[in-house]
Amino acid sequence: MNRTSNDNTSLALMSEASRMLVEASTIQQAKELKDLALTAADWARRKGMGDEAIQYARSYALRAERKMGEMLQATDRATGTAGRGRPSLGGSVVLPPKEDIQPTLAELGVTKRESSEAQFLASMPEEEFEEVAVGKKTIGKVKFERRMEAKKAQEGEPEGASIIVQQNAIEFLNGVYADSADLLLTDPPYMTDVEDIESFALSWIPLALSRVKPTGRAYICTGAYPREIAAYLAALSGITDFTLGNILVWTYRNTLGPSPKMIYKGNWQAIFYLYGPEAQPLDCPIMTEQFAVQDISAPDARTGDRFHTWEKPSELAERFIRHSTGVGDLVIDPFAGTGTFILAADRLGRKAIGCDNDPKMIQIAINRGCNNAPSC
Repeated sequence: MNRTSNDNTSLALMSEASRMLVEASTIQQAKELKDLALTAADWARRKGMGDEAIQYARSYALRAERKMGEMLQATDRATGTAGRGRPSLGGSVVLPPKEDIQPTLAELGVTKRESSEAQFLASMPEEEFEEVAVGKKTIGKVKFERRMEAKKAQEGEPEGASIIVQQNAIEFLNGVYADSADLLLTDPPYMTDVEDIESFALSWIPLALSRVKPTGRAYICTGAYPREIAAYLAALSGITDFTLGNILVWTYRNTLGPSPKMIYKGNWQAIFYLYGPEAQPLDCPIMTEQFAVQDISAPDARTGDRFHTWEKPSELAERFIRHSTGVGDLVIDPFAGTGTFILAADRLGRKAIGCDNDPKMIQIAINRGCNNAPSC
């Protein structure tokens, strides 16, 4: 089949898909079209059909979901309490005519979260929704902006914001718009906590760096294990858009563990520092902070707060954020743990969003002051 035939086939499919969406008259039909489009997007991705095909399928899924949300809103307005009857003034239940009873979400196969997301899309102004549909914005970014608007109205101009979501890193990063972050600052699990450190590093680093602007930077914290350092060097060797500037060292002198018999006691961890092709010079006027070795005590439960093992000190996080971003810039952390890095960004007036897949970590982060969002 030649290119003209392919183009004609694509146009015919687009026309048919648009017609089906216009003619969808029930919540079930809109949901089926959304699910079908998401399946098509996944198929296009696995077959390597290119970003345009994947984005078109995702756009169609969002339009079907928005229509589903409009129908759900109309159903709620028409029936009050999900169309199942409402109490009369005397306390008994007044049932509507049988033909007016609307199916429940469970009967429709729609979860409460799906209903909420669909109605959120339906509530968007048309112009804002189009930005989401064509991939210029993510739903997470729209929600973030809404939170900022609400906070500004309630408290005045905010200095920053910290949002944490319960997701795995890949899901989170797929929800972050490409070239949108000013800084990637993260502390992923060490090789002692993952089965295959080489595969793990390759699974997320290229995706994470694709979310950082050409003007941005990245700091990736790792353990000091030789194999782990080698794995990250191998993963970063294929990155051409960013320069590996240093392997920084965070050293600490205030913690003691068992003394090893065959090797020296480790009192440091590695930090891979990268910068984009259009990055400006580091904003680092304090000479001692520009040393490649950052000598800062580890968080210590005996003298202060420590929320989890190998938690990084807030002072270290704040240094890197000051050196590489400005007020209002966006910091992302796909392995946020208990929120140390995104809270540090918030304190310095940056916007920050991160994720963790452990609900216990998420709860600690919320208790520390992070705002929780359902997804990015």
